[in-house]
Amino acid sequence: MEWTRDDNMRGMHYLQPFFEEVIRTNRIKKVLEEKEESVRLWNEMSVMAHQLRSDLPGQADAVRASIEYGRLFFTMTSAAFNILLKGYAAELTNRHADEEAMKRAFTQYDTTWEEWDLFCRENPWSASIYKIPELEESVNRYRIKKD
Repeated sequence: MEWTRDDNMRGMHYLQPFFEEVIRTNRIKKVLEEKEESVRLWNEMSVMAHQLRSDLPGQADAVRASIEYGRLFFTMTSAAFNILLKGYAAELTNRHADEEAMKRAFTQYDTTWEEWDLFCRENPWSASIYKIPELEESVNRYRIKKD
């Protein structure tokens, strides 16, 4: 997760060497499946967190907030990787990315970003939100081609 350094999420200029290696070694599907598995696990943790009870004031709320933050973060990360990795692979091979898959990834990215932003602004237990201008610029590089 070095590409999420300090309070910033980096974009293609940082991820490009990693993506080139993934594409060169034909591991796109594997990398994206790992991201999807992460989202699945965070969703499971979210369900468990809602069952959590504590006698200490705020403790269960703090744990639930931490898990919700992680769930939103990794869901958005998964969508961003789908967009960037598939978009970049299409660029390198002079092919078109699966338009429907890209639309789904953009919808997931946009929806999750809005939900994460709202959560971070309204939840007193939330960590601060990452700054994403570099990531957003990279995602929009492929949005222009697909919308």
